[in-house]
Amino acid sequence: MHVWLILFMMSITMSLTGGVSDILSDIASIQISRPKQGELIEEGSLMVEWKLKGLQEDTDQGLQVVIMVNGLVVHVSRPEDGRVSMQDVRAGIFLHVHAFLAKYEEEEGITNVSSSSSIECKIVSKEAMERLSNAQAHGQRGNVGPSMYTPYIPANKSGEQPGREPVIIFTFHCNRPDLVLLQHTALSHFMLDEFKLIVINDAQAHDTRKEIERASLSVGADHFITPDYFDHSDPSYIVGKVVTWAVQEIALIKYNDSVMYLWVGLLFLDLRDLPNKNLLNMIPAVVGDVGGDTASSLHLFLDASPNVKVRRALHTSHIHEDFNNKYILPKQALDKYQDSFRIEIYERSFLHYGSASNWKIGRSFEYFNSAEDFLPSKTKFVFWFVQSAVNGSLKLDDFDFVYEHGTWENAIGPISEALPQEQDRSEL
Repeated sequence: MHVWLILFMMSITMSLTGGVSDILSDIASIQISRPKQGELIEEGSLMVEWKLKGLQEDTDQGLQVVIMVNGLVVHVSRPEDGRVSMQDVRAGIFLHVHAFLAKYEEEEGITNVSSSSSIECKIVSKEAMERLSNAQAHGQRGNVGPSMYTPYIPANKSGEQPGREPVIIFTFHCNRPDLVLLQHTALSHFMLDEFKLIVINDAQAHDTRKEIERASLSVGADHFITPDYFDHSDPSYIVGKVVTWAVQEIALIKYNDSVMYLWVGLLFLDLRDLPNKNLLNMIPAVVGDVGGDTASSLHLFLDASPNVKVRRALHTSHIHEDFNNKYILPKQALDKYQDSFRIEIYERSFLHYGSASNWKIGRSFEYFNSAEDFLPSKTKFVFWFVQSAVNGSLKLDDFDFVYEHGTWENAIGPISEALPQEQDRSEL
């Protein structure tokens, strides 16, 4: 008898059906109007402009506009439309620009975020801009060419094996007890089999840890707190360390004869007869002379297990204009969506919130694991999206989209060809 084991990292399960839903309520908001997401900007200077809307006279006077570029606060002012200029910006760098409507103090940092907006842009040389202009004038595009992949075949009924055990789902949380509840709501509605939720609690603040524990127990989940000696200074390392600990100390002990889904970029493992399980290590590693991100240590497992079959997962990567994948969203969702939300959808079933741990905020991960919601508009959208799916008012059409590695300059769009369905469809 086999048990299914699934691990989530701030991912939300969904399956979408049916009509139209209510519009998100209007709140005071800030939006970056310049530069645009994915814009290529000639070296020299960078102008950041923002606009506010919905700001009422009785709005808390403590709110300020805070502009952050690559983790550094470069501007703080009263809440009104404005702009700030940066000089001597060199070619060859990527800039991540955040605009917050929030409270800010030098010692406390950013708190009480009411609204936020973010974009990414690339600084290029004058020569590169000239080449790009010439290419666009002649209608040329970057290299685009999707690889073949195994098409996704969605399930439509629960398993029929006698005595089938519940699906075991591991979900990892460090700062957002509200997402524990949302995950459970979605799973309860869409799972075709019985399931058991296991919450791994890696919160560092005592109050947040207790709130995650209360949320977990309120939905009947089993709850485990990570060891207190883990080093949380590096997000990539600690994510890998926590997942490795959960796999080696809990999953392989309790569910060694299982099929496991690991959310480290979406990884499915069939533990039945899987060799070299001791090499399931998710921490970063240096491969050759290249530093890897979370789970790069898995190359040791893959090198030692050449007969293990691997296939790619169907996924959108971040949904925004530059990846040519916004058509995936239903119109009523698209009307509310902002490119800065950068959600992802995996296997047509899993919505990835993205950076819910706030690891992308700040210069030195100073906001990592903070319970502050730095993306309130995104949170409202995600809750609306999932709840609309649950109540049947939102429909996500079928799509076949596999994003390839690259930049926004040569993203992969819809794929029209696929391997025959019978060719290793079920192999993991």
